[in-house]
Amino acid sequence: MRIKNFSVCFILAVIILSLTSCSEGKKNEITKDTLIGEWYSDELHGSFVFKDDDMLYLKVDFTDMLYIDENGSVELNSGNTDNAHYNYDGTLYSFSIGEGDEEIDMITMERKGEPSDSVYGKYTLVSGIFYDQLSAQYGDMKDRYGMIVSENRLDAEIRMCGYETDGEIITFTGDGMEDIFGISDNTENTARYRCIIEKDVMTLVAANGNLVFTKVTE
Repeated sequence: MRIKNFSVCFILAVIILSLTSCSEGKKNEITKDTLIGEWYSDELHGSFVFKDDDMLYLKVDFTDMLYIDENGSVELNSGNTDNAHYNYDGTLYSFSIGEGDEEIDMITMERKGEPSDSVYGKYTLVSGIFYDQLSAQYGDMKDRYGMIVSENRLDAEIRMCGYETDGEIITFTGDGMEDIFGISDNTENTARYRCIIEKDVMTLVAANGNLVFTKVTE
């Protein structure tokens, strides 16, 4: 994945998430305990992550574009890193390209939890091109964008909206429903879908098509 395709990934996500209504079907009781965890979608090229704080997150793998090793060194699949710089003080990590007035902040993020000598861990995205791309798509909201740095992998984790279940219906609630789910003229800031879970497969049902996820297990 190149920088050029970065925005395309999120545009695709919005298009696919533009489910507009629920359909009728056999009663299928969904509970919070059933939902909690990570669910991957091939169409979305990412995952829905339901957490026990009643929030839905979107998780997207950026490893094909950028990789950060345990010490903080960066590998860019888009080209040369000879003029790249990184700094890590145990809590704050930054990576930039260029010199002086032409230096570009690519990614600056603050570690969640206790400081660590290893860069691996969970972060809040603070600034940089990554932050600009995400906020242009989903809004400039404090602490909304997280990053997960792990061995051979870099993920963004975006706090999308709240969720609750009622029978077979999932209701998503929060600001920016139009940007997230493509629903316009929604004064209630909600989106409702029929949800079917069969073993490790979850399907969100809508009149204009279904979105299928597979449960991610450790």
